[in-house]
Amino acid sequence: MRSCRYAKPVPIVYQSEHATIYHGDAADAVGTLSAGSIDLLLTDPPYGVEWQSGRRDQPLSLLEGDSAEDREGLAVSLKEAIRVLRRGRHMYVFGPKDVLEGLDVTVPVELIWDKQMVNGGDLRCQWGPSWEPISFATRIHNRSDTERTPAPARLRRGSVLRYQRLNSQQVHAHPTEKPLPLLCELVESSSRPNELVLDCFAGSMSTGVAAVLRGRRAFLVESDLNYIASGVARIKQAEAHVAAARRL
Repeated sequence: MRSCRYAKPVPIVYQSEHATIYHGDAADAVGTLSAGSIDLLLTDPPYGVEWQSGRRDQPLSLLEGDSAEDREGLAVSLKEAIRVLRRGRHMYVFGPKDVLEGLDVTVPVELIWDKQMVNGGDLRCQWGPSWEPISFATRIHNRSDTERTPAPARLRRGSVLRYQRLNSQQVHAHPTEKPLPLLCELVESSSRPNELVLDCFAGSMSTGVAAVLRGRRAFLVESDLNYIASGVARIKQAEAHVAAARRL
């Protein structure tokens, strides 16, 4: 898979028939892909809020790429991710939808992830956040495109997704780890079996695990070495589960 843009070399730390994992810069790793080679973009970028958990005996470290000055690099990475997404196909981007402004996408629709429990937030306030936005959009069709395959999607349904977030005892790999049932629903809603799912800010690799478990392939990129080993282990575990199910 080759890109028309020049990308710096990024090492592949794991590769199988189900998943490819890169350690390095998101834009450079995605730059190895050719335009229109991805079927679904599902990612949770860092947003320059310098998030750090303090509600543990051993707080999780500050997220890499999550400082305010990293916001420009985030825009470059998302632009590159959308370049490799097939036209007319879906994307889900956790967090505020302003990061998609000016990119080659339809007007984002805001989905609500109802976490069914209160987040930390400002503990001095009697009201705590219990939801997170997910921006849903489609890469814009070009009228000259010859491909007119409709994007896969389930029947129209509500925009509130109710999945309980992981509590502090369940989160081990990454501070913003998402529940697998939520990611599995998004993967199934917007892709077909054996299609390729991209997460360019992979973290604990939960998107990749969901993709593998649902019979898709995953292209994952993570810049922080602290999460690579545990992420690879989770992907291997998902692959072993799929292999065992096939033998039954």
